[in-house]
Amino acid sequence: MATISQRIRCSLIEQLNRKNAKEYHFEKLVDDYCELYDIKAKLIKDVKENGVTITELNVKGYEVHKANPAISEISKIILIMTITIRVSSPRIVSFESFISLSSFSFIHLRFSL
Repeated sequence: MATISQRIRCSLIEQLNRKNAKEYHFEKLVDDYCELYDIKAKLIKDVKENGVTITELNVKGYEVHKANPAISEISKIILIMTITIRVSSPRIVSFESFISLSSFSFIHLRFSL
């Protein structure tokens, strides 16, 4: 059975083929995207195992609680993933379309999907 990352790769390669854009550098971007996805999954696992806050010893030897650094890394990776590969799907509404929707249309869209 294929991993989620492998399924994502197949889907993205299919989209490249449909757009007649199957070029080496695009395939490498897809590979990078899938690696970022795997890293994101590991960071999410870390947050689930260790929580949103972690305990460390400061320089004086006292325990201090701080935000799990994996959380900020997850945010960065998601942003990079979003910027790196822009793909389309008939079910995805573009940001511009989303902004121009009236509140009634948005409510209708939310419940019609």
